[in-house]
Amino acid sequence: MGLLGFRIMPKKKLGIGVIKNNIFIGGMSATMNTPASLRSGLGFIAENLITNVIVDGEDVSCRVDTDFNLNAQAFRHNLSIKWYIDLDGHCKSISDAAFRSNAVGDGRMTKVYLPGCNAATASFNFYRKSTLREIIITSPSLVQIGSTNLDEGNWGGLTPWGNTKLWANINLQTSNGGGVDADIAYFIGRGGQVTWVSNYTKPGLVSTFNPTQVLVDSVEFAWSAPTALNGVMKYEIYLDDMLVITTTKLNIRVAGLTNGTVHKIQIRATDLFYNVGELTTKYILVNGATVTWQDSLISYYNFDDNVLDLVGANNGTATNVVYEPAISGNGAVLNGVDSLVDLNSTTIVGGKNAFSIVVMFKMVSVKNQNIIYGSWNLPFTAILRVDNGNLQFYTFTEGQIGGTVAPFSDITSYHSLIATYDGATMKVYLDGVLQATTYKQTGATGTGGESEAWGRYGTGFGNFVLDGGGFFDKAVTQTEVNEIYAIQTAGNELVTI
Repeated sequence: MGLLGFRIMPKKKLGIGVIKNNIFIGGMSATMNTPASLRSGLGFIAENLITNVIVDGEDVSCRVDTDFNLNAQAFRHNLSIKWYIDLDGHCKSISDAAFRSNAVGDGRMTKVYLPGCNAATASFNFYRKSTLREIIITSPSLVQIGSTNLDEGNWGGLTPWGNTKLWANINLQTSNGGGVDADIAYFIGRGGQVTWVSNYTKPGLVSTFNPTQVLVDSVEFAWSAPTALNGVMKYEIYLDDMLVITTTKLNIRVAGLTNGTVHKIQIRATDLFYNVGELTTKYILVNGATVTWQDSLISYYNFDDNVLDLVGANNGTATNVVYEPAISGNGAVLNGVDSLVDLNSTTIVGGKNAFSIVVMFKMVSVKNQNIIYGSWNLPFTAILRVDNGNLQFYTFTEGQIGGTVAPFSDITSYHSLIATYDGATMKVYLDGVLQATTYKQTGATGTGGESEAWGRYGTGFGNFVLDGGGFFDKAVTQTEVNEIYAIQTAGNELVTI
């Protein structure tokens, strides 16, 4: 289950990109399960504009990247539909009797989420939908419900009224000659609850999200309230893409975990105006009665059109970087001549007795000084590079480990690369497999010199596409390498927002 009570479908790869669905229609998969059959519920847009159709039991979702007008009688007298959710606001208007029922009590529709609807020009759109409990039509451009200023029966039969909630733009409070829109006035007059939306600032990320008690098959989590201009109405907790709990508390127990399994836990806040925050995602390994929580991840960059640090405070500065579709969303393209992502810090791996560098990458060309990551911090610098076809994890004082970690010349595929240091031992893992180990270097890394950067070390620059990279404040283990590699190759980021 996801936003408004429906399941968030897993991301599905098309080519090398990742598609995130944005239209969810509950209860309709028996008759709407292809682009052709979905057209009747999407304003009859062209089939080729309806992509990534996923059926999940009786529910269906798809991806639409064009605006449409919901056609007249699209779901009239339909007894199967449970919800209609337009996450990105592409539905711009509702035509006559789009969701009308035949008699009070018909069907089981509970939720309608149409934040982009600018016009509801017709009548009887929700007539006799007595099961409807949440209606979200919050667009500031919606200045009238119905084709006239008169009550046109859009809400008739929504009983019991006290259980039905409407979120609408505050303009509708005075749009009827200084008074409330006539259809909404009818709604209020019969006990319907209205929240007048006056701004659209989303709540911030729930950044503090940690386990407080661990049992064999469940974990209790606690978090701090995010920044929320309008106050938080609720939190949604997801376990492996399924909404498991909606709460107003700042702690909750999540059950249904399996020992020895990596689970995905997500949380997000929704404010009182139904502005929905972004998901914070972390992965946990349940191991007996303990949980390996990856809070040792101190910085992470998904490189999806930006170089923001999604975990820490080390936002990057991109120079001559462009973006292209990669394994998970987009990746940052470094041109090998003057591209870099400067992390504006000398203490990400600098000054550390232990760290791990993790990156998903594709090499574009074989060249000298092909830098993936550089930390020029004397007396112990760290360089991760592919030098003339040789993969190297290099330190200034002791030289590259084992001369060459591994020959590497692939310029067609993405690979997972993890380099670790624990104060005494340096290791490199390529696609989850340990390539080399050395015991030469000891002590903390240096903190002087130029700032650390993706794609640069001194005068050397890298020619790569980077698709998600980050840093742990410890040397990750082989077990954790396996977990990270599984997450990367499934088309997911280590941190998702």
